[in-house]
Amino acid sequence: MSHQKGKTCIRFPWTRKQDAALRDIWHSGKRIKENMHLFGEHSYAAVITHASEIGLGKRINCPRGASPASPQIILRLLAERGPLNRFTAAALLGVDDSNTHKHIKRLHKAGAVHIVDWKRRKPSSAYVPVFAAGPGSDVPKPAKLTSAQKEARRRAVRKQAVICNPFAAAMNQIMQEAA
Repeated sequence: MSHQKGKTCIRFPWTRKQDAALRDIWHSGKRIKENMHLFGEHSYAAVITHASEIGLGKRINCPRGASPASPQIILRLLAERGPLNRFTAAALLGVDDSNTHKHIKRLHKAGAVHIVDWKRRKPSSAYVPVFAAGPGSDVPKPAKLTSAQKEARRRAVRKQAVICNPFAAAMNQIMQEAA
């Protein structure tokens, strides 16, 4: 047993058969997670660590993180559904948004898509570009709010919260009486 950062871990010994399987998978480009059954009780993190410990080096042609969200599929989606941000496109495709973002960035750099708008996912989040298929000129990103604008927005949100709360007047009265 090993003790690490307040956790107790059981360390399983590596067999020659497991080492050979790891070498084969590591250098062939096969996916490790699809072959975890070959490593017995070892976790994915333990397999990666062991590969480093036995000096397997960097993986070649590793399909890790490969996504079915190819540039062609994204372009077709934008053409059919209209302008979308990367998060909405990823959700519609049922894939990870980081991979979708990677492909959209490449398409944008190649001039196959352009930015038609900038939207916030939530009122407090950063602006996210909305892309449309085809070449075109990009809409500039909105300027950042000044401190005064941010404070005015915060005050408006707080004021709206007080107005919407039917118990706000009663709570204020109770707080004044308690003081």
